[in-house]
Amino acid sequence: MAAAEYAAACTALHICRAPLLRCSGWVRAPLLTGVRHPVLFLPAEPCPQAHLRLIFTHELIHLQRRDVLRQLLLTTAGILYWYHPAVWLLAAAARRDVEQATDAAVL
Repeated sequence: MAAAEYAAACTALHICRAPLLRCSGWVRAPLLTGVRHPVLFLPAEPCPQAHLRLIFTHELIHLQRRDVLRQLLLTTAGILYWYHPAVWLLAAAARRDVEQATDAAVL
């Protein structure tokens, strides 16, 4: 049933090349990773059917907005300027803002 919800979310967001969908015991929350070949990981624990569409939509919006690439750039800035506290504060604020904007787009 999750595959049907995933396909519906991809269709609703006009995503032609959907990321691979995988379940893993290593993740605690849904996770989109990969810049060139994205993969959407779901926790191995069962999720309520009513939440699946929201979860898929949330993660696919991250894909549409290229948030994985933004996270990579923020992490790179943090590595290059590890000694500067403003970089870490700005990166944390940017990550929080990305999540809030994605949540707002889903709801």
